Amino acid sequence: MISCGKVQTNKEGKVDLFYVYLKCRECGSKFTKAGKYYYCNNYARTCSCTKHSTNRENLIKYIERELKAKHIKYDELNRQVLFEYIKDIAISENSVVKINYKSRK
Repeated sequence: MISCGKVQTNKEGKVDLFYVYLKCRECGSKFTKAGKYYYCNNYARTCSCTKHSTNRENLIKYIERELKAKHIKYDELNRQVLFEYIKDIAISENSVVKINYKSRK
């Protein structure tokens, strides 16, 4: 879990691919990872939002399709690709995903 001033990492000490990119479309909270799923942080901590989640592998496939549709070329989906093109990824109830892209000059 995330604690004050610390970044959530996996067993190898790497930052999760979607850390800081996923947000709830309903309450604006960030998403937290538990196993293969991401959950609304507000729901996970206080149940003050609806219960919704998204599967990591399905999310990766969706984002890869969307980037390809926008003709964005990259070798593999990683944090650098997300940083370069994506502002945030909003997830709502029923796992509806909306990618907000950074404006390109």
